[in-house]
Amino acid sequence: MTRTIALLFTVLALGCIGRHPIDPGEPCPCAPGWECDLLESTCVLPGTGGGGGQQGGPAGGMSGMTPPGTGGGPSCSATCATPAGAVQALNSVQAIYAAVEGTWQICSDMADWTAFGAPSDAIGIEFGPGSTALTGNGWTVGGAAYYLVQGPSGPVRGTGFDHQLTYNVADETAVSGGFQFNLYKSAGTFTAGSLRYSPCPTELELSIWFGSPGNSSVLVPF
Repeated sequence: MTRTIALLFTVLALGCIGRHPIDPGEPCPCAPGWECDLLESTCVLPGTGGGGGQQGGPAGGMSGMTPPGTGGGPSCSATCATPAGAVQALNSVQAIYAAVEGTWQICSDMADWTAFGAPSDAIGIEFGPGSTALTGNGWTVGGAAYYLVQGPSGPVRGTGFDHQLTYNVADETAVSGGFQFNLYKSAGTFTAGSLRYSPCPTELELSIWFGSPGNSSVLVPF
């Protein structure tokens, strides 16, 4: 009788795993021992996802979550001299907002930013949370952004209107096959382009119109 119960338990357990694929790239939810890459919604081995992960199984909880703008933790930190990492595809407006939220050091020539209107004391930029609610033209509401300056113990938001911006993301996949990143210095003045994201090392590359077309700017987290 004991053997029969044990055998039945084994069959049931295998049946449960069968409903949660254990191959990488399978859609979430994931089997125990795997975690969900939140940006791609697919199952990956622990620590290999690009957008943070929620582990499968009852004990995983939210301990595998990676905050936006921090990639895979200290081992994925970057400086302006860090070589570029593998690009993580951001396949939704929500994924882009999650990737850019945080404080970033501007590594490229500041002349491009000052041509766009950045104050001379700017050393970085902070992107606040972005809203995915749609506007009248079909773009998203977005959020606030701020130029950062050097404070007594690190970067802080600059004061004054010239240090304040807004940004949003437009889903242009049906038109151009991608997403458009828009940065506004005033209601009627903005620059547009695209971005690339590396989760480890954590870096952003903004390819947008600054002082001249085709320029790009590399950002790393403070």
